[in-house]
Amino acid sequence: MKSIEPEAAAVWIQRIGDGDRAALKSLYEAYHRPLLGFALKVCGNRLEAEEVVQDLFVKVWQRAGDYDPGRSTPIGWLFMMTRSLALDRRRRDRSVRENEEFVEPNVLAANLSGQGGSISEPQLFANEMIETWFSHLSHEQRRCLEMTVLEGYTQAEASELLQQPLGTVKSSIRRGLQRLRAYVLKERLS
Repeated sequence: MKSIEPEAAAVWIQRIGDGDRAALKSLYEAYHRPLLGFALKVCGNRLEAEEVVQDLFVKVWQRAGDYDPGRSTPIGWLFMMTRSLALDRRRRDRSVRENEEFVEPNVLAANLSGQGGSISEPQLFANEMIETWFSHLSHEQRRCLEMTVLEGYTQAEASELLQQPLGTVKSSIRRGLQRLRAYVLKERLS
């Protein structure tokens, strides 16, 4: 992804809040690929990920006026909404699968791989970006964030699966997020 100045993206979001369709198109063109890759990483299915990104930009159109640049960067706001939409879809799909008696193994494999096992360019980009961000974390912080951010587990579920106290998992997540914020801020200033 070419580097987009956060200030430009914040202006686009403000203009979207005022009903400017051209600003929505600019924001979409600048960020849809990494957001698609991220959604693909969370959903595991290209069609689902594309629907998440479509839903995201509808939500951006509807909620751009709610964006507060003092609370997050534009890309942070977009990624958090993408994550929320993708996890909602994943949880819904998990609930549907749990209620099904049998799923053909080849159908399940096709759904999990997205496109016959091939990795798309947006997914590769998102994987590289996430890998870069997460490389600045300790193993414990990384695993806790992967489970709760990318895999959709609650903190309590991650605690149980990792066989660690809930407080330890919460602390790892908090310290990991602080470290990621410091890294992103450092990158923005350099």
